[in-house]
Amino acid sequence: MTSQSSSPVGLAERPDTPSTWLERPSGALVRRVADAALASGLVGPDDGAVVLHDLDLLDARIAELRAAFPPHAVHTVAVKANPVLEILRACVAAGAGLEAASWEEVALSLAAGCPPERVVYDSPAKTRTDIARALAAGVHVNADSLDELDRVIEVREDHPDSTATVGLRVNPLVGGGSIPATSVASPSSRFGEKVGDDLVEALAARAEGRPWLRGLHSHVGSQGMPLETLVAAAPVVERFRDAVHRRLGHDQLDVVDLGGGATTNYVGETAVDPRELASRMREAAPSLFGPDVTLVTEFGRAVQANCGWALNRVEYVNRSLAQPVAVTHLGADFLMRVAYVPGHWQHRISRLATVADEPAEVAGTAPGTDPPEPSESWIVSGPLCFAGDVISQDARFPALEAGDWLVIHDTGAYTMSMWSRHCNRGMPAVLGYRDGADGPVLEVLRERESADDVVRQWSRGAGH
Repeated sequence: MTSQSSSPVGLAERPDTPSTWLERPSGALVRRVADAALASGLVGPDDGAVVLHDLDLLDARIAELRAAFPPHAVHTVAVKANPVLEILRACVAAGAGLEAASWEEVALSLAAGCPPERVVYDSPAKTRTDIARALAAGVHVNADSLDELDRVIEVREDHPDSTATVGLRVNPLVGGGSIPATSVASPSSRFGEKVGDDLVEALAARAEGRPWLRGLHSHVGSQGMPLETLVAAAPVVERFRDAVHRRLGHDQLDVVDLGGGATTNYVGETAVDPRELASRMREAAPSLFGPDVTLVTEFGRAVQANCGWALNRVEYVNRSLAQPVAVTHLGADFLMRVAYVPGHWQHRISRLATVADEPAEVAGTAPGTDPPEPSESWIVSGPLCFAGDVISQDARFPALEAGDWLVIHDTGAYTMSMWSRHCNRGMPAVLGYRDGADGPVLEVLRERESADDVVRQWSRGAGH
């Protein structure tokens, strides 16, 4: 695990500058980019949906993260948040590493051009083959348990020349957030070994004589995590690290991975400012920010979510019910959590024709908020053939007609990566854009899937 010696400066030293982590693409920009995409021919007549990603905002967020933390820190963006290869390449080009939750995500990371020593491999179910591949590739491996660490130690005997460093995930026991399914630092969590005196002895015994066993990993959860909980984990890890070093009689654990989990601003939630997070962590655990420690982060949603948005065409309008229904092309296949757990996950939905006129915080899916012109309450349904395929029960728009385009905001994370094959609809195209002197500059990041692509995916020998 190596760091980059340089880091952007300026943002961290100007606390009055608004954080890009609190921003979204403006309605005016969304309208300009959507108009350009629809006029360019990149969105064909059979495309009922297209996903767009703001690559300038992505660059700015990574730059701000790098500026907030020590210059030798390694910031790995979680592949599971958005595995589109060209977006991963953009992350790497902006100076980020990548965090992989499976061997396949390690392969994606390497294909994206990420140096192996800046890839973090996390998974609670690594096979011996997975571990052997990771050690041979030279990526940093975080063992999820002592049992897995023992397996890594055993497998590494067959890879004496491996440059890979290894860490152990610990549970700091600082509690959960507002979403139980994404909270992993409570006593009941199945991830990581619980901190305590017994673990100090166990880890020190395994680290003795193994200088490549250099890391500690802690991750408390994702979305809905209070800033205080993210910060609270740092001093727990610091004290545990000090205890292991006292037991060893020397310093060895110089790679400290504090995970990710910073909340981003979906409807009704406020994003974390990375400058405040870094400042408070430094105050709570100063030794982890010293020059002798490679500090690692694993932010995914907080980096990616607001960079993405989707165009979703209204195919039919159903006014036969008490509440009108807009039948669209993106539903539970794209927004799985919204459809199945709507109480915890809500996305703003706007009508493209009026999106540029909306105040920044007007949200079509937020109860009690209306666009600035008269509107009515709509159910927005997806294209799948089950009753739960609904992405909003109360989206407020001016009158909709078939052929209108809706904008689903904040879709840059945990949408394409969670795509459901229920009903076997092909994934939409993904377009990236940057600001140009003559308007938005668009590029295809991933082609739309065809019916043939889906057939191949389900065929014998798929992937060969």
